[in-house]
Amino acid sequence: MSLYETDYVLVDIETKKPIESYDVINHFSSVINEYNDHLLSENIEYIPMNKLSKEEQTNYLIKLKGNK
Repeated sequence: MSLYETDYVLVDIETKKPIESYDVINHFSSVINEYNDHLLSENIEYIPMNKLSKEEQTNYLIKLKGNK
């Protein structure tokens, strides 16, 4: 069994000790969902880049190719 960098736990900011049970492990996507819940009041959210419109994806690809 392994621990993965895509899995997150909620910790005390000072002690870095988990504040939830050891059986509570969050996939990074659930952390993003929780964060997005807090952003709703600002009308913004994080989404995976492959969920953007094809036009917006193309804009990112053009920009990335220009930076190489």
